Amino acid sequence: VYQPALLTAMERLRALHYRALTAPTPMPWHHDCRVMLHPRDGLSRILATSGFYEPHELMVLKKLLQAGDTFIDCGANIGFYTLYAASLVGKTGRVLAFEPSPREMKRLQENIALNTLPQITTFTCALSDHEGEALFSIADGAGENTLADSFAYTDTGLTERVTVQLHTLDNIAEEHSIDNVKLIKIDVEGAELQVLRGAKALLARLRPALLFEVFPAALLRMHTTATEIDEYLRAAEYQFYSINPVTAEWPALTSLQGIH
Repeated sequence: VYQPALLTAMERLRALHYRALTAPTPMPWHHDCRVMLHPRDGLSRILATSGFYEPHELMVLKKLLQAGDTFIDCGANIGFYTLYAASLVGKTGRVLAFEPSPREMKRLQENIALNTLPQITTFTCALSDHEGEALFSIADGAGENTLADSFAYTDTGLTERVTVQLHTLDNIAEEHSIDNVKLIKIDVEGAELQVLRGAKALLARLRPALLFEVFPAALLRMHTTATEIDEYLRAAEYQFYSINPVTAEWPALTSLQGIH
């Protein structure tokens, strides 16, 4: 999907059908979920063409989450991980989805409304290592919004800047009586370390698995590095693994340095 020349004939046909889309349209997805496809939208194009979005990472959710578990989605975007996790943890589980962008939150709630998933709770805020507020840059394409002063991809355009609330996961966990977290997914365009620092007590108390992105260019814009994340999580006695994008296997890593 990222390299159109490699698409199969069926994927090319799906891409053609997607280009003809003129209005938001629900698409059947995994575990009887439905997702709303929007015209001229990058994430919708990927989903319509392949039927998946980051399938090797969704496999991690499938392997780790069971009925009754709690999943936390930091940087939920329009909800692919949120919906998939909700289908796995079931009505007895919980999903907490954090998304600061009003544009993405609107589509996230639209996708939740398409499905009967009362186990999902949404939070329109950014997660950090302190409480407060900050300016948030909304990109012209979904998935690149950031708390940084500039985007990690230099060709990304700015749509607008909005003021968002900042909260820590530790405070959220206390306020909402969270005592059973199996997995936390963090994709926050370079603010991963700040989110982790704001979850220090939660990590020590509940020991959840962590699924997060290491993108050096985005980290640099938030004045952090992969080495700092490495040192912080090793001090918390975490072990690192890298997800193979083809097999979804998890070979162990000796260090986060050099990861792209």
